[in-house]
Amino acid sequence: MLYTYAQQIEKHVKHNDTITLKDLLTITGENSLLVVLIFLSVFNIILSPLPMNSIVMGIPLFVLSGLYLFKVDISEKDYKFLHKEHSCIKWRKYIERLIPYIMKFEDWSNSRWHKILTLENRILTGISLTAMAFIILLPIPFANIPGSIGIIFVALGILQKDGLFVLGGYGIFALHIWGVFMLQYITN
Repeated sequence: MLYTYAQQIEKHVKHNDTITLKDLLTITGENSLLVVLIFLSVFNIILSPLPMNSIVMGIPLFVLSGLYLFKVDISEKDYKFLHKEHSCIKWRKYIERLIPYIMKFEDWSNSRWHKILTLENRILTGISLTAMAFIILLPIPFANIPGSIGIIFVALGILQKDGLFVLGGYGIFALHIWGVFMLQYITN
């Protein structure tokens, strides 16, 4: 599914000079929040060594995961930030390089362990995504990467109907929460 979205984005980028967040939401459709959460989480992992990254990436992750929790469809809203145009020229260089990695990433996730998906519901998923994004937002050392990996696992598992990834994401969520509490316990 991510590969299909990446191909559609590549097609848009090659044929247009600008792209907006509204365009991305239209391309990805009903799964738009999950797709954007995956991409933001990947960027968060890549940019994790930079100072202030937890705030810069944590705020959009927290807001979007909260929107997912409460089933808010922002693609039908008319916010200014949705219509802000970005040049496609820079995107053209990198989208072709990114697609093979998306293919490999998608190959890891298959439609399997369907019975686990019966445990998955939007409230549990939304709470876990929001909690991991909130912990990313906090200035806790080394909290960005596990939270981002957990968000990727849960969102990709839902997109691919992969119960193993959803279960892995919930496990990372539990370990992430436990690690934060243990860190607070040790420092106090």
